[in-house]
Amino acid sequence: MKSLLLLLVAAIPYYTVGYFWDGSYINLTQILMLLVAGIGCIKTLSTGLAPSVFARPARLMLWGFLLSVMIGLVVSPYEGKVISKGMVQLGGILSAITLSAIVSSEIARSPDFILNMANVAAKSFGLFAVIAIIQFVVWNATGQVEMLSFDFLNKISGGNIWRGGGSIGPFIRANSWASEPAHFTRYLGFVLSFALVRLGLMGAVAKRRLIRIIPLWTALAVVIGFFVAFSILGLMQFALTVGLLLAFGRKIKPATIFAGAAVFVVMAAFMWVFSMAAGSEFQSKLTTLSLLWDSSSSNSAKHVDTADISALAVSSNWEVAMRNMEQDPLLGGGIGSHGLAYDQYAPSIVFLNPTLYRLNADDAAGLGARLFSETGLLGLLSFTGIFLCTAIASRAVALRSGHSWPPDTITLTRLCFVVSLISVFVMYLLRAGQYFDPLLYVLLGVVASVRRTSAKRAWQLRYA
Repeated sequence: MKSLLLLLVAAIPYYTVGYFWDGSYINLTQILMLLVAGIGCIKTLSTGLAPSVFARPARLMLWGFLLSVMIGLVVSPYEGKVISKGMVQLGGILSAITLSAIVSSEIARSPDFILNMANVAAKSFGLFAVIAIIQFVVWNATGQVEMLSFDFLNKISGGNIWRGGGSIGPFIRANSWASEPAHFTRYLGFVLSFALVRLGLMGAVAKRRLIRIIPLWTALAVVIGFFVAFSILGLMQFALTVGLLLAFGRKIKPATIFAGAAVFVVMAAFMWVFSMAAGSEFQSKLTTLSLLWDSSSSNSAKHVDTADISALAVSSNWEVAMRNMEQDPLLGGGIGSHGLAYDQYAPSIVFLNPTLYRLNADDAAGLGARLFSETGLLGLLSFTGIFLCTAIASRAVALRSGHSWPPDTITLTRLCFVVSLISVFVMYLLRAGQYFDPLLYVLLGVVASVRRTSAKRAWQLRYA
């Protein structure tokens, strides 16, 4: 099982290797997730041992979410139309939760396994970032975006899964083999906390703790990757990760505060230099942020600039989500219903522009909007509670287990994973609408393993 989990972790960046089947996209990591979940279920049934994975608050949130979702499906205003879609989504969520349970159990049995996972992830995501850096250099030096293109993934998948990075002013943005720059940086968030600690953000001792786990080349590549992508959401994630690392330590020394301030100064300097070089196009990119809360502020309904598309997709889907949720504020329209609500409630601009029509109609362009639309306030709060309660409880346990600061390598690794989970989850709320992406649930399982005490001992005794 450990080898299969390491294979899954290494494959997470390869989510664009997949195929569109009957309107749904199935990728490599989802197949591996289902395989792990299936084997894990068989293993649990054969042993008769089902360990408690989450802390009690997170368990209550999980059961509350599942209950509200099932009730929401029954009372959905879309009646039978949403049942089949809802059951697929619910099945995917249960498979993903099973994946988290298996990851947590394997680490609880062998605590050192968390170091192997971090090492494999660093190398896989490091390669992911190196390709983007090479793309950025080659594309901007030659202007030939056909070089190092991953357009062949579109032919393999039978749809539009890779779109390239686009440009801002004279700069061509890189996104490796990810769909777009924002998705590229979201995935890099899996190891960004490790890269920053490895480069010295938390001090020299913490840096030395990770030398054998995180190679220097991967740390440099991951950090540089955020800047060659130049995604506004990516830079927000970078700043959030820095802030969480500074706040999550037991002690914040003056040197750590200085290092954090230096990172923010470098980011600000980068933004200023980039804005000067990109000129008016950078300012136009920033003005698209106004479209997030008012899609009608677009200059023209029949013509939408490329830079506006992403913001308009978010704003139009939020409008659909708000209208769909109004039917039942507590339970929403039923899980899987956002796509059905889209044609009823989408703003007029999307019907006048073929590029915008049904863009992110099924996933709402963000998990926050989708939860609000399909599961209402109860679903949004309980689903978010699963991740936040797990992260908070695990941080507390990790800090209690560390007798000094900086802590030992395993404790430091656990804290880095907690930071990664929070930052990645926030990005899902803002701009990724998948309920059961393996990226998110591997992190959830790793973080949940931190507080496994009595369950850990029971599992070890069973397999002794």
